[in-house]
Amino acid sequence: MKIVDARLFQYRLPLARPLILKSHRVMAREGLVVQLTDQDSHVGWGEIAPLPGLSVETLSEAHDSAIRRLRLLRSHDLPEAGSLLEMGIGLLTDDQVPPSVACGVETAIMNFSAHWRGVEPRHLFDPSAPNSIPINGLLTGSKEEVVAQARQMTSSGYEALKIKIGSESVDSEIDKVKSVRTIIPPHTKLRLDANQAWGFDTAVLFGKSVSHLDIEYIEEPLADSRRLEQFHEQTGLVYALDESLTGVSPESLVAAKGLGAIILKPTILGGLAITWRFVRHAKEIGLKLVVSSAFESSIGLLALANLACATAPTIACGLDTASWFADDLLVNPVRTADGRLHFADYSIDCMAIRRELLVEIPVP
Repeated sequence: MKIVDARLFQYRLPLARPLILKSHRVMAREGLVVQLTDQDSHVGWGEIAPLPGLSVETLSEAHDSAIRRLRLLRSHDLPEAGSLLEMGIGLLTDDQVPPSVACGVETAIMNFSAHWRGVEPRHLFDPSAPNSIPINGLLTGSKEEVVAQARQMTSSGYEALKIKIGSESVDSEIDKVKSVRTIIPPHTKLRLDANQAWGFDTAVLFGKSVSHLDIEYIEEPLADSRRLEQFHEQTGLVYALDESLTGVSPESLVAAKGLGAIILKPTILGGLAITWRFVRHAKEIGLKLVVSSAFESSIGLLALANLACATAPTIACGLDTASWFADDLLVNPVRTADGRLHFADYSIDCMAIRRELLVEIPVP
């Protein structure tokens, strides 16, 4: 598998509503797209999309790094799928690569390899991976808005929901969670995500107030992650790690008291290879793993969905973010039905890109 052309494009997609990320208010999603091609016209697409407020690198830094990596890929033999997961972009360069760039280049290689072999990307890693995967519905907004969203989603088949919390008063957030739990079926899994919004006392007050509501887990309730075990001891709530995984070696992760899940965002963590290491280690120590998006376009979402399907196909993944986009890079944007993402409409051979939304960047 030898690449004869490696191209880079930039995009800017308007969002349907503002995305609030810590101190950042994002009105449009900006990123880069990688296209790899061989002499037989096999193609692999990948998305480089650092997320303001979460990514350590800026888009400008990702741009400069991506150009250097694409130069290396021209006329280069690409790694097999197994080697890609073991070494990732480290097979091609020995210097530090920004996380979003590693993710975009590695997913482009994955998609290219799948196209070259005539299989779907998930089947590179697990030939028996199914053709659909459950999604957790993402609930955001006021109490009235999240209740309406929860009703609609559960009636259409979603069996797991996640509420974004931490932006309003703690009393309002408690009321919001109670209201949603009241109107959804008992079997529906309810997840919470505080994005490290609270100090310890506020988080404990919240946790004790909702501990009887059958919460599957709460992501990152504390600004200081060193006190998460203590939070669990005082509230009984199971917690999940997300932001706290940044910069962490997967093999250093331990099954701490109260830790129930890890949230894997390859764009933030640094690509497929490091995510695969987290997957392998989490399974060894008995942790649930949830592959999630960092608000990528449908190009990135499909890559993440294939990864989730090959690693944890029965666990509802965090990929319900396509509705935030007012426009998308695929002719057929990712959509869910009955609480699942079905791959039938997204074959690697049918990934039609809206090239009018891409601006090519020269790679000299």
